[in-house]
Amino acid sequence: MSDITINRLITCDKFQTILLGYECSFKKYFHYTYLYIIALKILLKKISNYLFISLAIHYLIRTFASCSILSFSIFKSLKLIAMKTEAINKSIYDITVKAKDGSEVSMEKYRGKVLLVVNTATMCGFAKQLGSLQDIHDRFGGKGFELLAFPSNQFANQEPRDGDEISDFCKMNYGVTFNFFDKIRVNGEGASPLFIYLQEAAPGLLGSKSVKWNFTKFLINKNGIPVKRYSPMTPPEKIIPDIVKLIEKNEL
Repeated sequence: MSDITINRLITCDKFQTILLGYECSFKKYFHYTYLYIIALKILLKKISNYLFISLAIHYLIRTFASCSILSFSIFKSLKLIAMKTEAINKSIYDITVKAKDGSEVSMEKYRGKVLLVVNTATMCGFAKQLGSLQDIHDRFGGKGFELLAFPSNQFANQEPRDGDEISDFCKMNYGVTFNFFDKIRVNGEGASPLFIYLQEAAPGLLGSKSVKWNFTKFLINKNGIPVKRYSPMTPPEKIIPDIVKLIEKNEL
């Protein structure tokens, strides 16, 4: 590229306008990227040989790389916000979950029933609650109540098992006979739509929404409305009075 061509490029009004546009935009939204743009403009004013051209290109690449990383991060955040907005604007019966064999199960299947939804992990210290959850299933199963267990490996990798391995382990060690669904994520990107919905509809302590650990429990009434969230430390037997009230209450 000749010096004449380079000078024409630098002094081109369109080129300078583009730079000014980047400068204004990045100054407002991306402080560090804005600094790269300023450095680039200084270099462009001093271009006289190919060394400076190389440096200018280097800074330009860094600018766009920085912009891309920030944009990707923002995109992920906006995507999660959109998912949460979509979740809260729908009924729980519009949501589809996956059985442990990967087949789809519509939550419509549970319309009119009181539900207790739990995220489980067999290697968690709270796994002993599985026995108490089974007692609740034995007592209220078939009486307008369903217990839905969703294994998750999101917290400290405490659910290394999959599918039948999970249900077989729980049956052998805790006598569990209620159904387990497919393993899920409960927070962040890739989270189960059901848990996104539950987090928004039934916030935790001080309004916190993300699930903090394994064995967080959500109680849902006959109309599909989440009425209460229970922390992992809450023993399942403490939830029984609330379950009884919802079963006996005619809400349909």
